[in-house]
Amino acid sequence: MAGKKLYWLKLKTDYFDSIKMKKLRQMAGGAVFTLIYLKMQLLALKSDGIIVFEKVEDSFAKELALQLDEAVEDIEMTLLYLQKVDLIDVNQDCDTYFLPEVIANTGSESESAERVRKHRNKINSLHCNNEVTESNLLETSSNKTVTTEKDIRVKRIEKDKSVDPEAEEEGVGEEESKGVMYDRSYGSPAQFIAAMSRNGRYTS
Repeated sequence: MAGKKLYWLKLKTDYFDSIKMKKLRQMAGGAVFTLIYLKMQLLALKSDGIIVFEKVEDSFAKELALQLDEAVEDIEMTLLYLQKVDLIDVNQDCDTYFLPEVIANTGSESESAERVRKHRNKINSLHCNNEVTESNLLETSSNKTVTTEKDIRVKRIEKDKSVDPEAEEEGVGEEESKGVMYDRSYGSPAQFIAAMSRNGRYTS
């Protein structure tokens, strides 16, 4: 079973800048006439711009007024202007009224096509959200790395400060008196002495 087809009216950004539309709007009651013309186009969307006079009322104007919920007098004035500027073609033999602009201003798609379009938009939206999340994760990881390196440097400084200054000075004096320069890279004086003893450079 074929899906229901959806229609909409497309208007160009300069639609109301045309001479015909400007004239219609400047008429006394022009705002109402313009609205009626737009409602007529919407009514004719599904029938390729054609409105059929079904003779439910005595005249097409009365029937259209009933369909659009507008005053008969306003419908009559609108129809007169549209015929004058060739925005409506009347076929009395077939009781049809054709609006040429509807053909150019009609957009349509099936319900299935609409579902596909919405699904694609949803996927694109999720993809964009994932990219933002991944970017945030990378930034967090980078900040964590910087924080970790900073912590390591702080711990090294604290470790160096934890060495007993008196013991260090005593060790230094002892090594210097033996003719051996104390190398702090070995750690504490005791560790330095042990290393020198293994190398034969220090004897108690």
